[in-house]
Amino acid sequence: MDLADALRIGDRAVGVNVLQPLYTKMKDKPAPVDLDSLWTQLGVHSDGTSVRFDDEATLAAVRRAITTRESATAQDPSFFKDLAVFVGRAVGLRDRPSPMTRNSG
Repeated sequence: MDLADALRIGDRAVGVNVLQPLYTKMKDKPAPVDLDSLWTQLGVHSDGTSVRFDDEATLAAVRRAITTRESATAQDPSFFKDLAVFVGRAVGLRDRPSPMTRNSG
């Protein structure tokens, strides 16, 4: 599978044609990424020897959808419908309860 196939499959999986046009627009314009901020927003914290997840983080629901066997869309397909991520900000997560539950701590 090549990158074009992966992007096409990703667009089909979320039901929105966003990955292919975004790649076309950005592929020749590399930009710096603040990975420390991204990890914090996803709720991933490392002390160098272990990693812990923060389920209260802004993008914790996105991290859970990535890291769990069963995706949130399988439980509730409308979960990602209103979700949009723009330059490190998530829209639609805070006002909406997550269909996935997890005990933190």
